[in-house]
Amino acid sequence: MKTLLIILVLFITISIYIQPQVKVSKLSEKDAINLLITNLKRDAVYNSWTKMECLQFYTIEKNEKYFIIDIREKHGDGCPGSTITSPRVDTFKILRIKRKILWYNLPKDVFESYHKFLKKRKK
Repeated sequence: MKTLLIILVLFITISIYIQPQVKVSKLSEKDAINLLITNLKRDAVYNSWTKMECLQFYTIEKNEKYFIIDIREKHGDGCPGSTITSPRVDTFKILRIKRKILWYNLPKDVFESYHKFLKKRKK
């Protein structure tokens, strides 16, 4: 009985120290923008009217939970449009831990899923 108790205590002690230290990595700002670009390219969202090289990505807000990124038109250097303007195309929120992309629906003033965004754009 004493041996069983010692084994149990050892097992509990060892399991406490050997617990896997799972660290959730948060997206960096650069990784968040790359995630967004990768998805937009894969889904050919803007291909009907521009090239990805003619879009600029700006982080307009960031905190521990997310980044909010504006996409603006780039004019000049082979991209059409007046160089004194850079109209906003879309705004996205990228959740740092979940790596989830949300789209800002301006008329409704809410962030919606990337999937809803694709459905609206593919109409």
